[in-house]
Amino acid sequence: MFHSLARKLCLAVMVLVLAVVPALVGCGDEGGTTTTEILIGLETDLTGPAQSSIAPVYNGIEDYLKSANAEGAVPGAKIKIVTYDHRTDYSRIPVGYVWLKGKGVKAVMYPSPTDIQMLINQMTDDKLPALGTTILASWMNEAWAFGTANTMEVSSQRCMKWIMEEWDYTGTGRNPKIGFVGIQGSVPTEAHFAGFEAFVNAHADKFDYLGAKFVTSSTSAFAQEVDALRSCDWIFVYFYQTTLTSFVKEARARGYTGNIMSTSASMPGYWNLVRSAVPASELYGCYHVHHMPWCEDVPFATKWRSYMTEYRDAGYVEVEGQSPSYATGIFWAEWLVDVVKRAAENVGAENVDGQAIRDAAETTNMEKVSEGWAADWVLSPTNHVLNPADKMYVWDVDQVKWIRVSESIVL
Repeated sequence: MFHSLARKLCLAVMVLVLAVVPALVGCGDEGGTTTTEILIGLETDLTGPAQSSIAPVYNGIEDYLKSANAEGAVPGAKIKIVTYDHRTDYSRIPVGYVWLKGKGVKAVMYPSPTDIQMLINQMTDDKLPALGTTILASWMNEAWAFGTANTMEVSSQRCMKWIMEEWDYTGTGRNPKIGFVGIQGSVPTEAHFAGFEAFVNAHADKFDYLGAKFVTSSTSAFAQEVDALRSCDWIFVYFYQTTLTSFVKEARARGYTGNIMSTSASMPGYWNLVRSAVPASELYGCYHVHHMPWCEDVPFATKWRSYMTEYRDAGYVEVEGQSPSYATGIFWAEWLVDVVKRAAENVGAENVDGQAIRDAAETTNMEKVSEGWAADWVLSPTNHVLNPADKMYVWDVDQVKWIRVSESIVL
């Protein structure tokens, strides 16, 4: 009886040990080594109004991390993305952040700069870095916030600068006529308009400004807006998804023959939708600035296309190959892996936390992979913008692709 009881006690202890050990050492790899799982949050719109642009970004992140983890890019650790879909419902954004924090994430990625604006004070208190894409001026100097591209205000100013420098004042004998359209009550619209208006006001003798029109995000008819801005040489837009598609389609249908321009936050991310709705011959005069050389003949373009071809089917490649969204995911994930790798080297993979990631992000120097970009990928305590420069691109109707038409645009 004593031996039977001893065996039962022994088995019970073994069960307890087996239950506890995985929680202590993390994931086990072949060969008996252990791997720490470093969780990174991604809070965004995966099924709501912005999903057609954002979902491919997530796909790019997934595919890059799949390869990086398999290759052991971060010794002793694997990076796992934990997602929260807020569906562009602003009431869900704080809820999603709390949920991700409860999951134990060490940083949170946000494609929308508006989300970071809402949460940065709490994230600073919690010592969780926010890793964004486009920056807003309202948070670009925050110690716990980083972005891969400059502010919407700056990008829109660069658009206006490019127009001013390219316009043939002598040949036309006049200033370019310009206008602005955007979404009423939208933080990105307000940011774009602030930059647009500031540049135009500072160079009032170089533009004929015909005004700005603002509509709700559900607007699908633009007769009044097109009629008011019909004589513009350039209309600057901040719309997304079907709102953008409807505007471009109706502008051409109502006889607008001028140019339509946006930053990287609008037209390029929803270009597939525009192409599916607007006759190909009417897509002339469409421009955007972008911080990524995503459609150029450079190593980065080769890289992101190789990931897409390897991990996605032909139908996906055909559709998403004309958009920078998937490429954004590759670029963002490549930076993330570099940051986490250096954080793990600094403190040990099992000790990586928000502070370690923040410190590593702030010391980024990835000049070796920025060939063909408008600027090197370098961050510092006084610069949290990973790629601070833009180039201008135009859709070539005959070649059916985006073409670069400028070098680096700086203010």
